[in-house]
Amino acid sequence: MASTTIAAEEKPEQPIPPISDEIVYSTFSKTSKRWISIAASFSAMFSGLSSFIYYPALTPIAEDLHTSIGLVNLTITSYLIVSGIAPSIIGDLADRTGRRPLYIATFTIYFAANVGLALQDSYAALFTLRMLQSAGSSGMTLFFPETARRIVGNGSLSPRGFNKMMGDYLRSRSISVVTPSATAPRTSYWPNPLAGLSIVLDKKSALTMLFGGLFYTVYSCLAASLSTICIDLYGLSYLEAGLVYLPAGIGGILAAYSTGKPASPKPLTMLGE
Repeated sequence: MASTTIAAEEKPEQPIPPISDEIVYSTFSKTSKRWISIAASFSAMFSGLSSFIYYPALTPIAEDLHTSIGLVNLTITSYLIVSGIAPSIIGDLADRTGRRPLYIATFTIYFAANVGLALQDSYAALFTLRMLQSAGSSGMTLFFPETARRIVGNGSLSPRGFNKMMGDYLRSRSISVVTPSATAPRTSYWPNPLAGLSIVLDKKSALTMLFGGLFYTVYSCLAASLSTICIDLYGLSYLEAGLVYLPAGIGGILAAYSTGKPASPKPLTMLGE
């Protein structure tokens, strides 16, 4: 018995594996990251769609509201102005206070503005609702999990309130034993619309935005007048005037696929993987 005890004491201890202090950049799975990217790309489509789908209808809108094409074009100007200002406010506020509540709010505004535009019968309502539509389309992804790092960190912190998804509420109710979980502290914050302007100080970013802005400005000016000119000069119907925009859209899709792959020969990896 004594010999057995001595042998047990002389047996060398198993080495304990070292604990890594490296913090994981993101706890979201690869599938979650892909779905978030798909949802973000899908939601980004609404702002441009709501803008360009409006151009073929300028002439019938002016006739229906008994106003001039020039006044209807002002609704395009107001839409573009709001779409340039709103993201600087909504984006900064979403990064600070959480993205899901802002997404829900903008989706509600966008949906209500679309219903109002379908029912309105005055120029004043058209002008106002187009601005609301632009503000609502600035950020609109309802099915996002909360990804703001100030709220959930790398995804390991538990969101609270409207930052939670419906699945989070269902899972929390199905757990009978309450276990403590880390939550980010709530802080009040007033949005700073000028915070995003710091990116202009970066030379590469400024040049990219300059060329992109010039292209979008020229394209918007041409697109806004194309349907009206085609109807007046060539006697096209409203449907035919709308089909005039299809070649530009198809060409843009083909150009994105044909120039994107040569510019990125190596497969892109998800950030944090």
